[in-house]
Amino acid sequence: MAAVTIQNLQKVYGDFVAVEDMNLEVRDGEFLILLGPSGCGKTTTLRMLAGFIEQNTGKLEIGGRDITADPPYRRNIGLVFQNYALFPHLDIFENVAFGLRRRKLPEDDIKTRVSEALELVRLGHLEDRYPKQLSGGQQQRVAIARALAIRPDILLLDEPLSNLDAKLRLQVRDELRALQQALKITTIMVTHDQDEAMYVGDRLVVMQAGKIQQIGTPMELYNHPANRFVASFIGRTNFLAGAISAGDKAFVTNSGLTIETEQAECNHSELMVRPEMIELSATKTADANCFEAEITRSVFLGGNLEILATLATGDAFTVVTTIKSLTGAGLPAEVGSRLYVSFNRQSAVLM
Repeated sequence: MAAVTIQNLQKVYGDFVAVEDMNLEVRDGEFLILLGPSGCGKTTTLRMLAGFIEQNTGKLEIGGRDITADPPYRRNIGLVFQNYALFPHLDIFENVAFGLRRRKLPEDDIKTRVSEALELVRLGHLEDRYPKQLSGGQQQRVAIARALAIRPDILLLDEPLSNLDAKLRLQVRDELRALQQALKITTIMVTHDQDEAMYVGDRLVVMQAGKIQQIGTPMELYNHPANRFVASFIGRTNFLAGAISAGDKAFVTNSGLTIETEQAECNHSELMVRPEMIELSATKTADANCFEAEITRSVFLGGNLEILATLATGDAFTVVTTIKSLTGAGLPAEVGSRLYVSFNRQSAVLM
């Protein structure tokens, strides 16, 4: 286990800045997520840390050891690729043993480490098979076992679940999180999937255009986004454009809707309300913000419903609610029905 320090890291391709002046501390034993859209620099960052891409400037440390100029094989990093990268002509035992043989370990040590790594991912009984004989989820677990067999200081995961189908993705995601918690190995994972990031990550690093936008726990980023990009990338949200006057706590949208807030800053031109923070009712409530609306869209999502409630002003709120709470209150869910949407002042956040 080891902490990771990234100082003033930068990578430039011609006129394109892939990663710009990144500074980041990854704690010992932490599961950190690099999250952002395609092209934001997250995979470039991971590959610079692994030593596959040379940075233009910056310093990299693992466990206090400067690895900036070290080749990949001297960094003692376990790396799991998006496409598994297993050798089809080698059986599972030899795939996991590959890195150990390159290190010229004694045969007894290789057998012990391969056995331990395969048992960690519950594939000890399949060591004689070949990759083509395994499912996608099993192949990814073999790739994880291969990365762990060398007993790395840190584990790097480059979108490890993106090639799996939806159900298998959830299963491997659970296993990956449980394994990391059991081993307490410092892990950095790249993903563009916010649900995946929030589920497995201790902290998230949200990136855009090569820059870090915000670092924090999933809850911190969800409840207190630093800017509009983070708010839109972490979870669903409603944005309303307008203005708030100095010293006033009433935000007025461009269409004339007045929304009470807890903030009084005057330099904000947008407000956000999370769909989960909005309540539905048949009559007007005592909430600070309660508005009559018409259901203009209703989408069934299993145990939940996603409703688009449009006000007379033209402002619209996406609301996510459980079917149980909706039917329990005797509320309609059909398009064209009328009801009230309400939320408290704390849920109306100025951006």
